[in-house]
Amino acid sequence: MEHYTAYIKNNPTWSFAGIYADNALSGKNAAKRPEFMRMVNDAQAG
Repeated sequence: MEHYTAYIKNNPTWSFAGIYADNALSGKNAAKRPEFMRMVNDAQAG
């Protein structure tokens, strides 16, 4: 995560939106992935 955070922050044309990471065992149930749901909500909010 550190590598990509620095990579994004060092590109002046990109905006760092933060890190969305959870330890889901499966992508089948989004309700059990709070960071995924936060990312979706942030995307919908613009």
